[in-house]
Amino acid sequence: MFNDLKPLTSSPSKLEYVSQSDIQGLTGENPYAKSEEEMIKEYDSSVSTPQMIFLGLNEQNQSGFAFKEYKGAPFFAVDVSPEGSRAEEANKIISAVKGKGWDFLAGRMIMSLPATEGKSTSGH
Repeated sequence: MFNDLKPLTSSPSKLEYVSQSDIQGLTGENPYAKSEEEMIKEYDSSVSTPQMIFLGLNEQNQSGFAFKEYKGAPFFAVDVSPEGSRAEEANKIISAVKGKGWDFLAGRMIMSLPATEGKSTSGH
């Protein structure tokens, strides 16, 4: 999760992850249920939607997603910045993660996060 481009962390050196159910109030149960044609037809510029970017699959976790030879837990970056029509729900999500003692790490360049390629950092 990101809030105003700041990543969710529990310390300056540890990213924190949330599950889809934690942000479902903002993204809906299945944000990809509609076809591109349906999304274009129903588009309303007064409704703010969170930006979601597919980052890849965690192949160490074989549960979750399977397509052909690809298996793993999908990871997304999600913007929860409280803006427009989504501000109230975004603020609820932000309050919930802050209630766990987590926060969004501010800084133009964050150099305190370790490279953990190939290692599971959160068990997700």
